[in-house]
Amino acid sequence: MSSLALAWFVRFRRVQLPMLTLIAFLQRTPVLRLLLGAPSAWLSGSAGQVLRSTVLVGVAAGAVDTLAGATTFTASPASPASATAGTPFNAAFAVTGAPSAVKSYTISNLPPGLTVTGATASGSNLLLNASTGTISGTPTTAGNYSATITAWEKTGGTGNSKGYSYTIAVTGSAATAPSITTQPSGQTVTAGASASFSVTASGTAPLSYQWRKDGTDIGGATASTYAISTTAMTDAGTYTVVVSNSAGSVTSSGATLTVNAAAIAPSITTQPVAQTVNTGASVSFSVTASGTAPLSYQWRKDGANIASATSATYTIGSAATTDAGTYSVVVSNSVGSATSNGAALTVNVTNTATAPSITTQPAAQTVNTGVSVSFSVTASGTAPLSYQWRKDGANIGSATSATYTIGSAATTDAAAYTVVVTNSAGSVTSNPATLTVNVATTAIFPHLAALAIDGSGRLYAVDSTNATVSRIAADGSVYLVAGSSGSTGTADGTGSAARFNQPGGLAATNAGVLYVADTANALIRRISAEGVVTTLAGNSSQRGNANGTGAAATFSAPVGLALDSGGNLYVADSTNHTVRKVTSSGAVTTYAGQAGLSGSANGSAARFNNPTAVAIDSAGNVFVADTNNNTIRKIAPSGDVSTFAGVAGVAGSSDGTGSASLFNQPRGLAFDNAGNLYVADTGNSTLRKIAPSGAVTTVAGLSAVSAVKDDDDDNDDPGTHPVSTALFDHPLAVAVESAGSIYLGDTGASAVRKVDAQGHVTTLTLTQVQTPPSSGGTGNTNTGSGNTGTGGTGSTSAVGGGGGGAPSPWWSLAVLAALAARRRRLGLPHR
Repeated sequence: MSSLALAWFVRFRRVQLPMLTLIAFLQRTPVLRLLLGAPSAWLSGSAGQVLRSTVLVGVAAGAVDTLAGATTFTASPASPASATAGTPFNAAFAVTGAPSAVKSYTISNLPPGLTVTGATASGSNLLLNASTGTISGTPTTAGNYSATITAWEKTGGTGNSKGYSYTIAVTGSAATAPSITTQPSGQTVTAGASASFSVTASGTAPLSYQWRKDGTDIGGATASTYAISTTAMTDAGTYTVVVSNSAGSVTSSGATLTVNAAAIAPSITTQPVAQTVNTGASVSFSVTASGTAPLSYQWRKDGANIASATSATYTIGSAATTDAGTYSVVVSNSVGSATSNGAALTVNVTNTATAPSITTQPAAQTVNTGVSVSFSVTASGTAPLSYQWRKDGANIGSATSATYTIGSAATTDAAAYTVVVTNSAGSVTSNPATLTVNVATTAIFPHLAALAIDGSGRLYAVDSTNATVSRIAADGSVYLVAGSSGSTGTADGTGSAARFNQPGGLAATNAGVLYVADTANALIRRISAEGVVTTLAGNSSQRGNANGTGAAATFSAPVGLALDSGGNLYVADSTNHTVRKVTSSGAVTTYAGQAGLSGSANGSAARFNNPTAVAIDSAGNVFVADTNNNTIRKIAPSGDVSTFAGVAGVAGSSDGTGSASLFNQPRGLAFDNAGNLYVADTGNSTLRKIAPSGAVTTVAGLSAVSAVKDDDDDNDDPGTHPVSTALFDHPLAVAVESAGSIYLGDTGASAVRKVDAQGHVTTLTLTQVQTPPSSGGTGNTNTGSGNTGTGGTGSTSAVGGGGGGAPSPWWSLAVLAALAARRRRLGLPHR
């Protein structure tokens, strides 16, 4: 150690160390501040320098707190300071008297709305790096607030510190910014009318207003309501208002002002014209007027209003002498009216009548014996017209209407028919219409009950009277599949060895297997593709409603059949009023309805009234021709039953959707590939179609007219084809091929009718062939494996189901008798 360092150490130990201890003791008194303050004479010597240097060493070493002494906090205004909410406030503060200058402050607990100018956030405090500070801002909340201001000897709020309390008492409340409670509303006015917009706003008063049009301030529009006393077209636009106070402003929603041109009173531009006519002639008066719509019209005769004459044209259909007069019209609108000039009508008396003229001649016809036939004529001329029909030139008694009908043609009715049409001015005789009456041959199908189409497009038919199942080839050849014509029984066997008893229903699979509802035997029979007939379910010696397998199950009168995609057979058990389900193994259950209880109730406890046909759609819904209820019912896979079309207990022929449509003893059902359901509407002698939406239309036939008539039209355009020209006679069965053609079992006519895809109706020419075709022979023209008959769209195992049909001839006779009675009540001609 050098001698200089040794000397310094000895001096520090002997002199400055005790002195440093004394200074630390004195740091909270004014003495220390005196020592570090302005130079004093008594500190200018060596002793003063030692004392001064010792203090500096203590400060540097951190042994002396330079803020711990007698420092002074000053603020302006002084604590407690007063402030008012919503009014700007400022307070300057500083700490003086410290040995060294304050370098920073931390401030907390200021009233809401106040801050320290230049300060930054530091945790929950404000940090100000300066020797003095200013509290500023606008307080928002009343209360007494004790702010803490801490002075630091270093920047950043570090080093020694000393805290001070500064109280600010805030009174009053802050202003509330405006808020619109009622927006101005849009208006439509006529030019010249007044318009006004109003606004309602809340917030601290005073509130000021400035209205704007399309975003531009309107001069002088500074009230809560803005009014335009007389609107012009240029005033149209969007109006808003800005509401302001000391706390802010808010702009309203836009309110549109629409200004329509002022209405114009009517002015007549074309006057009605005077006319002279003969009695019986039609006459019209017209006027044309301008003016603001709507215009109303009131015609007058000789100054008196004419009832219901309120359009721009007034027409007298047949002028009489009493119609002569002066006609005028008053045209009015919302702002006025105008009256036309008078137009004189002169009516001359004339006795000149127009002689008859035939516009539609009666047409020649060829029919079989027993068929109804009608001749009609259409004629013009002055009414009244009278008619007299003649046969080979001789008057026919009581044949004095525009139509002459022969209810059941005989060979003696063959002749040339004419009609004489007469009025007061003369008469005219029609062209002759020749009636040819052919002797009807023995029908191949005297009582056609059901049709079905298999997966190869082969068409099959069941005849109830013959008790046979036949196949109809494309050329019209009819081949026996099973049964023996005219022979009934229950025998199983192959082809003609098998026996049926009044079969009424038929269904076919893709593979050509047939199922037969053997109605009078109360059996369900199966015919293999090879023609072998077996009994699947039922007991011919006992009728009933028992469920079970094979002969343990009983039926009452099974009629309509349909197959689902799983190979299950659905049976319309007519006189049991139920729908039964038969599995491929012959297990029978009741699918819907209550045995022996007829009715029309829907739901899970549904009832039917003599159902005769069933069909299944691609979704597995079973549709039922509920014959005596005159409805088409739907059974969902859940078992819930609803009425799809028609009204229970109401017979009719109306087209429409759901209950807006009416049927009359519907019997046969079949789906096409598009999901349309075709119905043989037996009592109406029509073919009906029900779209998936439930909309019912009439495809062919004429309600309440039972006859056999093919189409008159060779037009191939289905949009213009008059399908109503074809007539049917109580059809019972229907089947649909994949290409769209429909086959109808026209039972009353003992015929098979075809409605092709263009809507043409023809009658198949059938020939009984004794030798059956070889296996796999040609199918019909309706080839394809699409949905046909009542098998249901998309069925993989079943293609066609029989269109229902009568359970027996006695059943059909009862139905036909009821229909005949209805025809008598309606005054319709008999067949």
